Amino acid sequence: MALKIFLKFFILAVALPMVLGMTLDTPTDVTSGLVSDISWTATGSDSLFTLELNHPSFQLALANNIDPTSQSPLSVDWPIVPSGIHQIFQLLTDLF
Repeated sequence: MALKIFLKFFILAVALPMVLGMTLDTPTDVTSGLVSDISWTATGSDSLFTLELNHPSFQLALANNIDPTSQSPLSVDWPIVPSGIHQIFQLLTDLF
């Protein structure tokens, strides 16, 4: 049986002002081992970004070089992760 992934959301960026225009919508029906959509609202000034899932024992890039103005919603294949520990969902700007 697939386990619910516990997520906390926050935005981590090298250049915070470039990310502030984007609004991330909280994904629903996120279940370990299944697929769900993540969506956001972007402005014209938002740069490419990477979507990561961080856990105390690993860091996993779910998608790289995402164009915020054309790739929402994004279907994500959620990995199988241990239960009982909160995962951290991050958006990182691809500035370098």
